[in-house]
Amino acid sequence: MADKQFKKRKNHLQKLILIATVISAPEMRYVGNESKAVTNFRVVNDDAISDDSMFLNVSVWNKLAEICNEHLKPGRTVYLEGRLRHDNGNPRTFERKDGNTGASFEMTAFEVKFLDAPKDGDEAEPATATEAKNGADAGEEDYPF
Repeated sequence: MADKQFKKRKNHLQKLILIATVISAPEMRYVGNESKAVTNFRVVNDDAISDDSMFLNVSVWNKLAEICNEHLKPGRTVYLEGRLRHDNGNPRTFERKDGNTGASFEMTAFEVKFLDAPKDGDEAEPATATEAKNGADAGEEDYPF
C-alpha cells in the first residue's frame, strides 16, 4: 500500500549535502556522442576512518568534471551538493573479502566547493565550481539580465 502512495506523489526533493575528504585521484573520461566530460572520484565523510565512516563514489559532469579533474587530489576537503544514485531504489551491494555484504553509495554532484588551500605549489583554483541546472555550462551570455 505504501508503495502505491509513494508512486502517486509528483513533487519530491532529494538533495545530499556532504563535507568529505577526497581519497582517490579523480579519473576523467568523455562519454556519448556529444563527448561530455565525466569525472569520478571517491570520498570519505570523516578524517579518522572507522566502522562508522561512509564512503561514496562521486561523479561530476561537463565543465565541473574538468575543474575537479584538474584541481582535486587525495586529501583535499570538499563540500558536495548533489543527489544519490541508486540501483532500483537501493545502494549497490557486493560481497567483501571477508564474506560480509557491503553497500556502495554513489552520488552525482552538481556543486563542489574546495574547502582547503592547494598544497605543494598547486596553482590556485576557483573556490566554487557549480554546474548549471540542466547540465550545460553557464556563461555570462546565458543570463537573461
